[in-house]
Amino acid sequence: TGGELETRWYRCTLGGRPCGRMLQSTVPVEGGGTRTTIDLELRFRRGEVETSTRIRTAVVLGPDDAVQRMDVLRDLGGSPASTRWIFGDSEVIERRSLADSMVESRRPRPAGEWHVPDLAMEIARKRAAEGEPSRLRVLDPARGLEPAVIAFRRIGTEWIRIMNRDLEVDRWEITDPDGSVTMESFDSGGRLVSSEVPMGAGLGVLRIELATESDASLALEGGVELMEAGAVRPAFEGRP
Repeated sequence: TGGELETRWYRCTLGGRPCGRMLQSTVPVEGGGTRTTIDLELRFRRGEVETSTRIRTAVVLGPDDAVQRMDVLRDLGGSPASTRWIFGDSEVIERRSLADSMVESRRPRPAGEWHVPDLAMEIARKRAAEGEPSRLRVLDPARGLEPAVIAFRRIGTEWIRIMNRDLEVDRWEITDPDGSVTMESFDSGGRLVSSEVPMGAGLGVLRIELATESDASLALEGGVELMEAGAVRPAFEGRP
């Protein structure tokens, strides 16, 4: 309900070649909370065949920043699959949908202290200002209902050129439980400016950087040629 609080577009490149776009938006919801949506779409070519991978996540917070709902939609070129989690005090209602079928189940609410991605990053930034390291349990809808321990390390500041202007950013090293490392840059307001994810298998680095809506849309039409497009898919899981 209401208007958008913030919308940011990003262009995606793989090995320096345009391959997709990402949209991040935050809107108010009824009751005073917010819904933050991240929509990532990548396209690749193999000969004359184009493949598309799309992952869209949403996190709904109440006015007290408590998680009320999480959603994830995965479209990897077949039948889209979606999951919704509705959070109660002690349990979570899980609704999994594929094609025309939906299965509902009840699961225990994740135990202990955990945070959704944006709030985890906010905590990590505050701790970094105080000189403290950060290893936080993060609940990301792209990963499912099990929090993962993520390590956050601030590298320092640097100047980069984005959208034809120079911008000072904070550089962070973010390490997943499997040891994979993402380098991310944030502006002074804590908003994502760029992200660099090594894809492995000789595919280079997936870079996501702040852009205009038109530049992001153009990058989606890039159509990177790959020997095996399917080899890229696992690297997105958990990091939209």
